[in-house]
Amino acid sequence: MRKSRFSVFNTAIYGVSTVLDNIRLFVLASLVKVAIFVVFSLLFSIIASEFIRALWKIGPQFRFFFQCLREYWLLAPYEKAVQCIAIWNTQIWPPILMLVAKYFIILLIFLAILLFVGIGIYLGFIRLVLTLHDTGKSSVNLLFSCFGLVQKGFLAGIIYFFIVAIGLILLVVPGIYFGLRLIFFPYFIVDKNAGIIDSLRRSFKITEDHGWPLFGLLLLIPVISQLPGMLGLFFGTSFVATVLSYTYRKLAA
Repeated sequence: MRKSRFSVFNTAIYGVSTVLDNIRLFVLASLVKVAIFVVFSLLFSIIASEFIRALWKIGPQFRFFFQCLREYWLLAPYEKAVQCIAIWNTQIWPPILMLVAKYFIILLIFLAILLFVGIGIYLGFIRLVLTLHDTGKSSVNLLFSCFGLVQKGFLAGIIYFFIVAIGLILLVVPGIYFGLRLIFFPYFIVDKNAGIIDSLRRSFKITEDHGWPLFGLLLLIPVISQLPGMLGLFFGTSFVATVLSYTYRKLAA
């Protein structure tokens, strides 16, 4: 069977035109995600106010440490580098460990909730853009449609992270290679209800012989997603999700 091909240029054009044609949908989706983040931040600031106040007290040490890194780390004499490390080891890391130990349960609960909601919304956004690609219309309500897939998304994401991390540690190139080959695993989870390993396997299969076009997308995506300020927030993430959904449909056809 002849493999589906895709053009980086055509994919980029599709991404830009789709986001602009559906700007209201993507702005609403972005506002919902921002609102959820704000609510969690407010809840955390209320429930863990004592933790935040204690963390704020070591703020000057943080600022001094990063100033030290910025001024001395790469081109510094050995003594200055040692000074930076000593500041971290004696003035920053011990109080952080004490704070984490003291508020461990609260932090663990909030982290678990944040992961659950964050992964669920991320998978829901994938369903939103896939539905838009397939039918020409979609709904913000789809953001909340994939919480039942969070466990699979989380576990597959951990495997993906470790594969890419090991590849980057070894020679960098293997990390980029596997990162691109496995990038569509959440799309298979959302679209096909694929299992943890199966989603990674199917992503690896459909990206065979498409390394260079995918690498072109890898170079293009950061350029768009790093647009300044609110433009990057509302347009960048929507563009990335849209071009990936388009590419997924092309390769999985």
